[in-house]
Amino acid sequence: MTEGMAQESVVGRRVLGPHDQELGVVTRVYRDEATGYPEWIAVRVGKRDHVLPVGPTQLGTDPVVVAFDAEAVTSAPDVGSQEHLSVDDHHRLVTHYGLDRTNPVDPGAFDRSGEPGAGHLPSERLEHGSTAD
Repeated sequence: MTEGMAQESVVGRRVLGPHDQELGVVTRVYRDEATGYPEWIAVRVGKRDHVLPVGPTQLGTDPVVVAFDAEAVTSAPDVGSQEHLSVDDHHRLVTHYGLDRTNPVDPGAFDRSGEPGAGHLPSERLEHGSTAD
């Protein structure tokens, strides 16, 4: 499956957290504006969308499996249901999910594949936003 095909078909897929915990359904994929890599997905949990980080390899699976549980996802900063994530949105989400380089948690633990995306958000990639497909 090519990356483009994965992006087109990911909306509507179920999202599972650790231990096969049902989180919700993908409603949107956000790509880095400069690189085109998918970095975030919006997941409908109840009646609200929540944004969480993903790597490209995660989007190639059905269902989409993420490293975050329901509590982490539902307590994420509200960035609305917009087509664009601003630099400020990025910073708030990165901090919430422990992906900033100053956090004592190893950010690579969330994406062991080495793909750009979850766990690989160096500060130079946070100088611009992300746009939904």
